[in-house]
Amino acid sequence: MISIKTDEDLAVMRENGRLLAEILEELVSEVRPSRTTAFFNRLAAERIAACGAESAFDRLAGFPGVINASLNEEVVHGVPSEERMLNRRPLLD
Repeated sequence: MISIKTDEDLAVMRENGRLLAEILEELVSEVRPSRTTAFFNRLAAERIAACGAESAFDRLAGFPGVINASLNEEVVHGVPSEERMLNRRPLLD
């Protein structure tokens, strides 16, 4: 069923999108070789909490993170871990 969004719904969605963009920008600025996806999960969790928000993944029973993250050439969304990123050229430019 398709629901029609009210002006208030759209305002909430717009604000949530703005907050998400800020958090993603901060995460991207912290990307370095040897950083783990667990590091980014912790950083995202801190920023989300500081905004008084919650991750949609918090609502998924048993999912252990607030973000999905994959390393290097992995194509699927993964569970944050302490595995290290490798310092190499991306597959796609």
